[in-house]
Amino acid sequence: MKRAAEISRLQLSVEEFKQFEEEFAQLFGYFIEVQSVKNSLKQDEKIRTNELREDIPVQKNYADKLVEKFTKKDGRYLVAPKSLD
Repeated sequence: MKRAAEISRLQLSVEEFKQFEEEFAQLFGYFIEVQSVKNSLKQDEKIRTNELREDIPVQKNYADKLVEKFTKKDGRYLVAPKSLD
């Protein structure tokens, strides 16, 4: 921690130094815990990725049903009143 303070050109009091030392110890402890969880997952090998479901394509004609509902149409296009000049 002392070397890190020198490199970053921080001037820390003794109290600040002790506080940062404790906080960094907690932080490193957290990283070690995360790493152990990551390693245990590798050992279990229960995580599966890219499991895609089998989709069965179904032909639907939704567009035709919509066109049938148009009150005014020009071929397969909806005719709407002019709203912009």
